[in-house]
Amino acid sequence: MSSIRVFLGLGANLDPTTSLRTGIQQLKQRFSGIQISPVYQAGAVGLDGPDFFNMVVVFNCDLALVDLRIWIRQVETKAGRNHKQPKHCNHGLDMDVLLYGDLVDVAANNIPHSDILTCAHVLCPLADLIPDRQHPLKNITIAQIWYEFAGSKNLQPINFEFNCATI
Repeated sequence: MSSIRVFLGLGANLDPTTSLRTGIQQLKQRFSGIQISPVYQAGAVGLDGPDFFNMVVVFNCDLALVDLRIWIRQVETKAGRNHKQPKHCNHGLDMDVLLYGDLVDVAANNIPHSDILTCAHVLCPLADLIPDRQHPLKNITIAQIWYEFAGSKNLQPINFEFNCATI
């Protein structure tokens, strides 16, 4: 399989520093061409818990989407994520495929991921990485979507250090 540019959203609110570092380390060991956005702190929405740390990562992927999702679940589990918990709960590492090359498959795979248009903690770091890329369904740039975003933009960039061995 040829290489595909993949964008993942990473987030955690339980031991978020270790969770994000683990995710980046695993991505670096498996894939190439890794670029990372700044890390943002955002309040937990719809649940009582600590703030989340969120970021977006882009990399070259040689896996089919189904295989990438299996790999992601294994990494999340290694990082301590309990997949038996409800989706909207306090958790360690969570990795979501936001964009998978030029694929548009909303019905079966939620690609492009719906959170790009509805969640500041996904849209803002994505706009940091690819401001000029067109959203495949909206036909406007990611930067323009962020500029026009009507939801809460209550995000705080945080000074998040990845050591040189990590990225």
